[in-house]
Amino acid sequence: MRNQILPGSARFLRDHARVNHPNGLRVAVLSCGDLGAEVAAALRALPGVSSVALLTAPYARRRLSVADKVRRVYRRQGPLGLFAVLAAKLGVGRRSFESVQREPPPPRPADVPHYQFPDLHDAACLATLARFRPDLGVVAGTYVLRESVFAIPRLGSINLHSGKAPEYRGAAPAFWELYNGEREVGVTIHRVATALDAGDILLQEIFPLDPAPAGDPLEYLERYRAAVLRPNGVRLLAQAVAQIAAGRAQPRAQDASRARTYRTPDYRAVRELRRRVRARRGTAAGRWGTVAKRRLKVLLGRFFFWSGLYRVLLRRKAVIALFHRVDDKLAGNPISCTRADFEAYCRFFGRYFRVVSLETLLARLRRGEEVDRHLVITFDDGYKDNREVAARELQQHGLTACFFIATELIGSSRVPPWDAELGIASRWMTWDDVRDLRARGFEIGAHTMNHVDLGVVNGADAEREIVGSRQRICEEVGMYTPFFSYPFGRADQITEENRGVVRQVGFETCLSAYGGVVRPGSDPFDLKRIPVSPWYLSPYQFGFELMLTGD
Repeated sequence: MRNQILPGSARFLRDHARVNHPNGLRVAVLSCGDLGAEVAAALRALPGVSSVALLTAPYARRRLSVADKVRRVYRRQGPLGLFAVLAAKLGVGRRSFESVQREPPPPRPADVPHYQFPDLHDAACLATLARFRPDLGVVAGTYVLRESVFAIPRLGSINLHSGKAPEYRGAAPAFWELYNGEREVGVTIHRVATALDAGDILLQEIFPLDPAPAGDPLEYLERYRAAVLRPNGVRLLAQAVAQIAAGRAQPRAQDASRARTYRTPDYRAVRELRRRVRARRGTAAGRWGTVAKRRLKVLLGRFFFWSGLYRVLLRRKAVIALFHRVDDKLAGNPISCTRADFEAYCRFFGRYFRVVSLETLLARLRRGEEVDRHLVITFDDGYKDNREVAARELQQHGLTACFFIATELIGSSRVPPWDAELGIASRWMTWDDVRDLRARGFEIGAHTMNHVDLGVVNGADAEREIVGSRQRICEEVGMYTPFFSYPFGRADQITEENRGVVRQVGFETCLSAYGGVVRPGSDPFDLKRIPVSPWYLSPYQFGFELMLTGD
């Protein structure tokens, strides 16, 4: 989403530092589409906001001549697209791929005044904005705006940008990330700056992206924007405004050395995107097509485990295995496994490893005792099948596990981005389910409140997510859990500051999720886990690759 945001960082920070709004913020939302109404509704519901005004204008600010329209269509869709548009105008042929049926816009909140203008730079718009006397401007999908608009709000303006700033500034949400083969897309809430999308960042979250989606990549992008970027963008905007209203916003400057600005793609870029995605599908098929290599690892794993040689190769190694979901309907999903597969892992773990609780492993590490072939089973997030399927299988095999839960997902109908982009309706445990797991002897751990990226979320917000998850578990289950695993789990998805918070608030351990083993002397606040995924054709492949793991 493009916008031009005015300078004034020093003024914003100075004014923001002394904000105290007994009656709440007055917020002006500026938009060129139906997103504005959705944002206005979300902001109006915030306790720190007293009033919201919505100012909108169409994207097209002037009537285009026929020649201009032809040039625009040609640039975006190329000669074949131009021919298709002309044919459609004449009543023959098919509509162009840009002619997409969209859902009707959401209703405007009754208590939010809506002002419509032909251009957000019109004198009438500026006068209306000034009369409203906004404390804060919120930009949600506009063309490039001038300083005359953004200079009016007392605290300046913030913008919703569907991209990971500073690496992806500019136009076309998720397009250039998919073009470049990225596996994630950011949503950034940043404040006003002179350069495009260059202002200090208030909030930023990262969401997974399939670099080789099935079907037309443009259709995939449209679904992705609607299911992932839009709802999470609205949520983050509301969160940022709430922080500003409470005086808790902590802007951080962007690293200009990593900045790159992208423009709206033309038909050549679209054609190249399709070519690249097709090539990646072939590469992905090639990687997954190396079934022969993985089958060889299965055979080698069987040899080493059946012969007993695995005991030598697993000396001074403990393992923490990570699962998320056990669901036959989601076979092949990256964070899911079937019931039969999970049962196979349970048999494998029980036969060749010393399956222990997380507390037992931590106690052995504290005492400096050997941990050879000790294995801990963990689950993350809090899916319903953890109790319905996984717990039953574990008990049938006499195994224990630790279930890490994102507390605000429990009992909710929320669909996180990684499920939304695949059309999966997430099913979460209830608190009764969590209490039942605890009563049956399983360990319960914290996984933040809202499954946030602790490599991005810092300060008071990170502390609230960490402390709040532990407190909520105590309130619902009756015990302060000593276990914490951070969401997403990569090495860069928790800062050392946040790891320190985990330690300071009373947790005894902090677990990652990017692979590796546990050895005597391992830092309990940096324990590595190995995710179990469909990559492994068999537990024996998992075991063989584990034997080769050096750290």
